[in-house]
Amino acid sequence: MSGRHFARIAAPFVLCALPAFAWTGCSSDASQDPSYLRVKLVPAITAATIPLAVRVVIANESTGALIESLCINIEGVQGTTTATFVLRRDVGKPASDRISIEVTPFDVIAGQDTAEPGKEFACPVTLPAATGDAQKVSVDFCEGETRALQFHVGAICCADASCECESGFVCGTGISSPSMSCGPSTCCRESITSCELDI
Repeated sequence: MSGRHFARIAAPFVLCALPAFAWTGCSSDASQDPSYLRVKLVPAITAATIPLAVRVVIANESTGALIESLCINIEGVQGTTTATFVLRRDVGKPASDRISIEVTPFDVIAGQDTAEPGKEFACPVTLPAATGDAQKVSVDFCEGETRALQFHVGAICCADASCECESGFVCGTGISSPSMSCGPSTCCRESITSCELDI
């Protein structure tokens, strides 16, 4: 897994660098520990056009209110994690409150040249045409624990790209079964219970 990551504050949780969720100091009571969701971005091996950048939009699932919108340089080898960020739900915030995470792939976004691979950069006002379908999931947090959610960015779930996943499913992200990450050509549930995700 790539060590690339970035840090950014975002209420009601924190986008943070990977070392921020070390196990030291954790309480034996999960309700007294923050909850973390590590999001891994992988340029899909099934992508028709290799994605080099993404826009990530995070919103409150119940209200639709925008929490964060950011662009990330994901240049790198297809099929490997080229960027990672971590969402932290603080103690006292209900882990069951759901957020939506939407990832849209692009070839090049203005301003991308200012960021190294794996790093965030400021999204321009106007974005170019996407190189693939946006992947959007609904997810909660696993109380007091860390879970990993992987996006195969630009994934295609059929050979000729003429088909789409059924309603309620998304291509290339989430889980196909408990603790089994969705593959780059698999349709998986849009609504995710994070405690079923891999650690």
